[in-house]
Amino acid sequence: MAKTPNPDRMERLKRRQALGRQSFRYTRFLPLRYILAIFCFSNVYWFAMLFGNTLAWLLPGALVILGFPAVYEQIKLLHVGTLDITNELKYTKMYFTLQLLVNSVLLAVTLTGLGFSTLYAFLVDDVTPRMLAAGIVTLGILLLLFCLRRISKIFTNTDKHYRNIVEMEKITAKNNMATKAEN
Repeated sequence: MAKTPNPDRMERLKRRQALGRQSFRYTRFLPLRYILAIFCFSNVYWFAMLFGNTLAWLLPGALVILGFPAVYEQIKLLHVGTLDITNELKYTKMYFTLQLLVNSVLLAVTLTGLGFSTLYAFLVDDVTPRMLAAGIVTLGILLLLFCLRRISKIFTNTDKHYRNIVEMEKITAKNNMATKAEN
């Protein structure tokens, strides 16, 4: 004699599966979100250190403001219920590209020393602080290149997470079919 399933339990299971799928899709963008947060907070800190000294605060201030659409886009990705993200990551990609351009200019400024004391008014214009700043900016460039490559892989569905999500969807569909067959 087959046991009739509890409708409340089935509904909770369906909600939990849907939430699990949503969270699993959202982890696809996890590195992008963390690196975006690093740049946003770094720019806020840079802005705060320069504010009031020179007009150089406009550069990190502009980067902070231009980062808002990318942050909003990342938050909005939690509610994307599909793997088709062709209209997503537009602002994130633009922000990372802009930040890459700015970091490239900052690396040139740091290595040549031209404008270093203006853009880094809180640092002493000496070899050691300049090399430290160059190292940090170079690390930023590498992170940005990683993010842009990741976005490219996400757009072409060649990222590891896409394959995992597709596999999970197959397993979930198979389990749902088995559950329906039992009823």
